[in-house]
Amino acid sequence: MLDYTRIQQSIVAFSEAPAALETDCQGKNFRSGDLLHSIKAGDCWVNTHIFCRSGRNDEEYGYTFREICVRLQPDTVYRLAFCLALYNSQNKSEEALLKILEGHKNESAPAEFADLLRETCGWLFWEHQFTAILRLFTLDRDEPHRLLVQYKRRGCFDKPVSSSWKIRGTPLLDLMEANMLDKKNIYRLLLKPAWVIYNEISKEGVIR
Repeated sequence: MLDYTRIQQSIVAFSEAPAALETDCQGKNFRSGDLLHSIKAGDCWVNTHIFCRSGRNDEEYGYTFREICVRLQPDTVYRLAFCLALYNSQNKSEEALLKILEGHKNESAPAEFADLLRETCGWLFWEHQFTAILRLFTLDRDEPHRLLVQYKRRGCFDKPVSSSWKIRGTPLLDLMEANMLDKKNIYRLLLKPAWVIYNEISKEGVIR
């Protein structure tokens, strides 16, 4: 059983960050004026990132990470990682998070890739899901990642993919977008931070 009360949050200027938080900031190129969102689980700071002013206008998200966990009751590392991605998605909008909080599961994904979306309630949400679907259509090791980078940068592919990349006559990208939790946005699977959080909020303090 996990103790969600051990989760805290901080919004602080990088110049005022406590020493323990600075450790999680190493290698992230933060500057003194940057406003940081960070989560503390037990004694560990995780998921520290800059508040992006090109996203929402308000600095406070509608739902804290603890609130999301209490609502969704994640009990595995992957479910915690999903909650973490949903929390971070609020920088753009609350649409994706609200769908999940309201219990909307996607049951319309094509059978060809539906199994790849089980971790996220049937929705396409994570980078590794995006590239895994593309790998159903190509043996090229690098092309799926190249297409992911293009999509995250432009919301489309720079060049049309092969006309054979279809499922029952529908272009693959059209099907992928139709099943995205957050339209045009794909998020990272933050497994390491979720792993740290999981172990810090385990009441028994035991890695499972």
